[in-house]
Amino acid sequence: MSTYSRKGIFNKVQYRFVKNEPRRSREILRELRLKPVENEDLLPHDETAKESILMKIDRDERDNRPVIVMNPGAKFESKCWPPEYFAEAAKWIYQKYHSNIVVTGTAPEKEIAERIVRSCGDFVTNLAGRTTIQELIELLRISRGCVTNDTGTMHIAAMVKTPTVGIFSARYSQSHWLPKGSNIISIFSLPECRDCYKEQCDTAECLKSVSVENLMTALDDICRQR
Repeated sequence: MSTYSRKGIFNKVQYRFVKNEPRRSREILRELRLKPVENEDLLPHDETAKESILMKIDRDERDNRPVIVMNPGAKFESKCWPPEYFAEAAKWIYQKYHSNIVVTGTAPEKEIAERIVRSCGDFVTNLAGRTTIQELIELLRISRGCVTNDTGTMHIAAMVKTPTVGIFSARYSQSHWLPKGSNIISIFSLPECRDCYKEQCDTAECLKSVSVENLMTALDDICRQR
C-alpha cells in the first residue's frame, strides 16, 4: 500500500493503510527490542564545510543576522509550491525578520531559484546546485528557519532541529512522508482532486490553495517556539 505501483486503484483509501516512512524505522527497531535514538542531531559536523557555506552567503561568525533557507524545488513538479508564492513569502520574511534568505536546491532547480531572486532582489542568495550535502547540513544548522517543499532538505532540517515549514501537495497521502521532528509544521490542503498520483499537474490546485498567509502564520508559530 505504500508504493506507487498501484496508481489509481487504491488512491481514495490508501491513506488508511499507508505507513509513515520517517516513523517506520522506529517501529522496526522497537519490534527488535532496540531503543531508537530520537531528538538528537547525529549528523556529522564539519568546520570546513561550515566555513565554506559562510563564505558563500557572505557572512562570518560575528554576523548575527538571521538566515532563512528556502527550498522551492522537488522531485516532481506536482510537489512544488509555485515560485511566485515563494517570492512573495521571501519579501514578507525579509521585512518581518530582517533576514538573509538563501535559496537551495539541486543543479536542475537553478532556474526556479533564479526566478525568486529576480523577483526579490539582492537580499536573496541563490545557492541551488552550489552546495554539497554537508554544506547544506551546516547551512541548516545556522539558520533560524526553513521553508521547503516535500524534499530531502525538509528531512535534514528536521534532523538538525531547524524550525521548518514543510509544504505538501495532495498528490498522495500526506501521512506517508510527514517529517519527524519537534520543530516542524506541515501544511497542505485537501481538494476534491487529491490522491491523483500525478507527477505533473496543470492546475496544482492543492498547492495553490496553500496561501502565503498560511505559510506566514506557520513560520511565525514555529520560530517563536525556538
